[in-house]
Amino acid sequence: MKKLFLLIITPLLLCACNVNLINEHKDMPKMAWEKQNQLSFTAEMPEVKEYNMKLHLRHTSHIQIGNIAVKLTITPDNQPNEAIVQDLLIPIRDKDGHLTGSAMGDICDTEFLTKFAPKQKGKYTFTLAHQMEEDKVESIMEVGFSIEK
Repeated sequence: MKKLFLLIITPLLLCACNVNLINEHKDMPKMAWEKQNQLSFTAEMPEVKEYNMKLHLRHTSHIQIGNIAVKLTITPDNQPNEAIVQDLLIPIRDKDGHLTGSAMGDICDTEFLTKFAPKQKGKYTFTLAHQMEEDKVESIMEVGFSIEK
């Protein structure tokens, strides 16, 4: 009976440890991420420690680019002049042209992991903007952002 209890409780405890501070997704009108469409997400950072942040891209398998350049701007709400900028390159296709994300039919989900360690607790705004030469990146259905606690 004790082993059965541990067998049931252990997975629940492991799942509970990986709680997201934020997990939000935004649909892209006309399946394109336009350059002027900067996406903002807000999260409360309860501790001064390193956090895992993930960018989520849902796109069609017909996307023609290999990578998407994204600028992530992290701004503490109480110190807007102290913004941190990360330039990210999200791989969409590998060197052989295969999609890097998980695909089901014509829809592919790509995740990109980066880190952030706030200098203080508090509310932060995370802004994503693509930095591609074209004004819009076609075949992008949704852009998401999550931070693991």
